[in-house]
Amino acid sequence: MSAASDNVKRKGKHAYRFTAVKDSRNRKVRSIWHRGHKWYMQTRVSGEKSARRVPLAATTIEATKAEMADVKKQKRTEGLPDTGLRPLLSDYADASLRFHTNADSGNKPRTVAREGHSLVHRKRRMGNVRLDKITKSMIAGFVKGRLEAGATPELNRNTGPRVLPYQMDSGQSVVQKKPNDRKPKRSQTNSGRRTP
Repeated sequence: MSAASDNVKRKGKHAYRFTAVKDSRNRKVRSIWHRGHKWYMQTRVSGEKSARRVPLAATTIEATKAEMADVKKQKRTEGLPDTGLRPLLSDYADASLRFHTNADSGNKPRTVAREGHSLVHRKRRMGNVRLDKITKSMIAGFVKGRLEAGATPELNRNTGPRVLPYQMDSGQSVVQKKPNDRKPKRSQTNSGRRTP
């Protein structure tokens, strides 16, 4: 091994691994872990091979133990929330629209109707894809398809670049560049000045 490779510093352990919480006497506290600034309760769920860590809001040992008692009670009565697959875009969109039409979400009915119309096209294109699997290229393909189908820019203002009508007809680039409002930087030279 060369001398240059001996002087290379090695990275330490990853900062955001699960670490056991210790009390004031440096003893591990059972079932409490932390990662970064968040604390977790470790529990077993029947049918799962490994233990599940449930995030907690508390950040002290006493408050965490009290919150753990509440979570254990919830686990016995209602069960823990599912950690399975993310929902499909179509299912999530339908649930979101149901919530906004039935609840007092602060959105006007006209806004909810417009979003519903917009979601029809998104569900047709990406409805069978899970939320965590949607990529930027899928969204770009959706925007491109809507523009090729003759959609107006107003329908695409939340999902893609701003398009001007003359650009759609002439086949120019569809991205509208923002004007450069900033002034150019002044050079930081000391021309004409003498320093002592």
